Amino acid sequence: PIDTAPAGTPTELANALDTLMAIPDPAERQTRLDALWDDWQATGQIPYVDGTTVAFLYRGEALTVEWRGDFNGWLADGALLGQNLSGTNLWIAVAEFPSSARLDYKIVVNGGTWLLDPANPHQQWSGDGPNSELRMPDSIPSEWTERREGVPQGTLSDPQTTVASMSGYALTYQVYTPANYGELDNLPVIYVLDGQDYADERLGALPIILDNLIAAGKIEPVIAVFVDVGASPNGSENVREEAYTNNTAFADFMQMLAGSIDMEYSTDAHANRRLIVGTSLGGQAALFTAIKNPTVLVEFGLVAAQSPSFDDTLLDLYRQDMTRALNIWISAGTPEWDVDITPLRTVIERRGYQLTTVQVNEGHSWGNWRGLLDDMLIHFFGTEERE
Repeated sequence: PIDTAPAGTPTELANALDTLMAIPDPAERQTRLDALWDDWQATGQIPYVDGTTVAFLYRGEALTVEWRGDFNGWLADGALLGQNLSGTNLWIAVAEFPSSARLDYKIVVNGGTWLLDPANPHQQWSGDGPNSELRMPDSIPSEWTERREGVPQGTLSDPQTTVASMSGYALTYQVYTPANYGELDNLPVIYVLDGQDYADERLGALPIILDNLIAAGKIEPVIAVFVDVGASPNGSENVREEAYTNNTAFADFMQMLAGSIDMEYSTDAHANRRLIVGTSLGGQAALFTAIKNPTVLVEFGLVAAQSPSFDDTLLDLYRQDMTRALNIWISAGTPEWDVDITPLRTVIERRGYQLTTVQVNEGHSWGNWRGLLDDMLIHFFGTEERE
């Protein structure tokens, strides 16, 4: 236990804590702490943020309290260790983050009990459920991820499952068509890997973002195909890693799927109107699918990869290829918190592809990826003239 605020605590908070600790009567000290806590919680000051300094706060009886999250890879190593203010159940840990950072985190009590921050209402969902969310002062959330009243909604088809004959695994997809689709033609198409997550309102929220951007005139109407490769035909095996790791059979399937979508829907079938999108390992699959099989009739001329994984096989393909006219958009978080895309960017730039990269002070998180979808969509399908 400590008797004063730890070094680095924001001045106003440190003064409040030092005044609290100077109260000799335990009951009076507890009453004062309750009042401070209620005030901090009511004013959204848990965690307590001042500039680039964050004081994580927790109240509870415990032997140890720590904070893990995007900032340390969710590991015990590098976790922020809480300190207990003597004679109270208040724990505090102080850290420095960029003023524009946005991070997911959880509280870990006694080394094994993972908790959402009970005093912080802000949450971001992940593939494993919700995490607490820290937004630093200059972190600006996307304005397009929430459903807006009066905005016409597109239509998401029922799931359709296809068993890929060349690989034997099942691929399920849903097709988003924009509002007033029956009056439109020659629409660009987005092929979205891990589509079940991108379509989830708690994760990617991509259908909502599309509805909002189209209604606001920020992008032209588009079709989106949400692809899920989560299971084998009998549902017993997750085949995502196999399908997404430089898999020629999967790339062939995506090209076949694009051909069938062109036949069934009112699409613009040119390669420079066909985008493939993925995140993490799905980002690698998107980059691989776009570069593989340069002689096929159905090509993906646009690629978006969010926090993509990559390996020497993929890098070698991009070093060698000289046939594709690709427009590539890659985003990533802070290298220490996410993937370092420097080697990938270097290879792509040297080969001379059209490349846009975006880096944000965030981790490997759906909060990162969903927050950049509007930028990505406007980059490829924006309605304003570019200089």
